[in-house]
Amino acid sequence: MSGDIVKDLFERKLKEQLNQKKLSSESTSPKGKSVQDVLNDLKEIERRGAQGGEVDAPESLNLQKVEFEEKTDDELSELAKNSLASKYNTKKQSTNDSFEKQIDNLLKQSEENKKQAESQKESVNEIFDNSIKETENQALKRGLARSSVIIGQVANLEGSRANELANILKDINDNLTYTENKISELENEKERALDDLDIEYAMELNEKIQSVKDDYNKQKQQAIEFNNNVEKLEAEYKLKLDDQKLQRQKQTTELKDKYGVDYAKEQIKDNQYEYMKNYVDSIDKDYAIDLLTRNKEFENLMGSNRYKQLLAYLEAK
Repeated sequence: MSGDIVKDLFERKLKEQLNQKKLSSESTSPKGKSVQDVLNDLKEIERRGAQGGEVDAPESLNLQKVEFEEKTDDELSELAKNSLASKYNTKKQSTNDSFEKQIDNLLKQSEENKKQAESQKESVNEIFDNSIKETENQALKRGLARSSVIIGQVANLEGSRANELANILKDINDNLTYTENKISELENEKERALDDLDIEYAMELNEKIQSVKDDYNKQKQQAIEFNNNVEKLEAEYKLKLDDQKLQRQKQTTELKDKYGVDYAKEQIKDNQYEYMKNYVDSIDKDYAIDLLTRNKEFENLMGSNRYKQLLAYLEAK
């Protein structure tokens, strides 16, 4: 980072500190403060002035480092699995439900076919029972109940009944065979579909794990670079601050050598006077005069000369 940027950061921090404290004549706007607040500010101006070479700036930029949670490969793999789990669980459930629905429909249709077959059997038996009964009744009327002709006719009817029932049974068996084969086919298709999903999941999981690791390593590197930059900025700021302190101490020493040890005290009183001048300008003139004359602590803090100078300023307004 260039010296200009560090200088800008330093000066911005210094300005923020001055604005926050509001104790110098250039930055303080005491309007709306209580009397005690004003007195405290005067004491603070005196305290800071007595420190001489100190620079009114924070010791640090107070930049915060980024906290980065370290993770193992197993933890990153688990994150990747969790991100895909819902997607593939839904897919597998949907696939399973689709095949189960088809199988269920086949079983329901098979049961319906059985019921229809039973109904057909009853109808066939009823028809042939009536036919045989009618044949036997006719034979009785003609006195041929035991004739070979009647016996042959009944036998033919029973044979026809047997054929009809055999056909119905065959249809039932064919239907059961079809249903069993179809269910077996669907079960195999379902297993293949689920296996395909497992393969798809495994392939995507490998890609996802690599992607999660890449993102993690990128974020980790960014955090390291950011934290290193924070340390660099803080170090450069400290060097600049130390230089400013050295210059301030040198300046203070030169002024004391030139004007004597009372220079610093006079500077404090000047700063207090400028602060109070801003304060009385923000309130009513008569109230300000009354406040100053009733509260002798102002004179004690500012000194007699600056105190009288401030009263004269007020009376001349």
